[in-house]
Amino acid sequence: MKARCCSQIITAPRVFAGHTMRGCALASLYFLLTGMILPHISWARQDSSPLRVRPCKASDQTAVSSKKAGKQKKHRGTEPPNDTASACVEASGSAIHIQEQLQSFVRQQRWPVSNEDISETTWTFDVSFNKERLLLYAQPDSSSERVEWQDGKAHVVVRSWDLGDSFARTIVSAKFEGSGESTDSFATQRSPWTLISKGILETKIVQGLGTRVSAPR
Repeated sequence: MKARCCSQIITAPRVFAGHTMRGCALASLYFLLTGMILPHISWARQDSSPLRVRPCKASDQTAVSSKKAGKQKKHRGTEPPNDTASACVEASGSAIHIQEQLQSFVRQQRWPVSNEDISETTWTFDVSFNKERLLLYAQPDSSSERVEWQDGKAHVVVRSWDLGDSFARTIVSAKFEGSGESTDSFATQRSPWTLISKGILETKIVQGLGTRVSAPR
């Protein structure tokens, strides 16, 4: 009996020490995994939050419209129809951050982008389209109504600048060109043809500020 008691007295601290060591190991593993995983979870939650957006101020839009109208009135009869549309939005964040968000959104669309030129506040690029997508985003003018379209592309310009109230304004504009042959034998053949933007592509790009779900790559 005495031997058994001594054996229990001797081994009990060893058992306790073993549990203590395993507890420390598990605690260390927990803190290690917490330190590795939680920052990524926090980053993902922050990154998935859409930006706060608001329309461009009416006064600014009115001033721009009046300026364009004055130019068209002054040069009426000599200027070709405006083939460029634009979309304007104001979003929370700096101009550089807004540019990064839009670049990420366009990458997610997997459009065939080329001829990129990127600065802190301006991004220009070309994007190619097949015939169906081209005619979705743009329409022929009177000189190209009888063209059999093959494909085309858009020249896109994205400009952003800070407004001083934690928001930045962004304007997206695009010009479209199309390849094809006119069925009118008397028409002058052109390569490429100019199309008139419908404003759909530009609006889709600025809407990406409110729907972005992943980080820039």
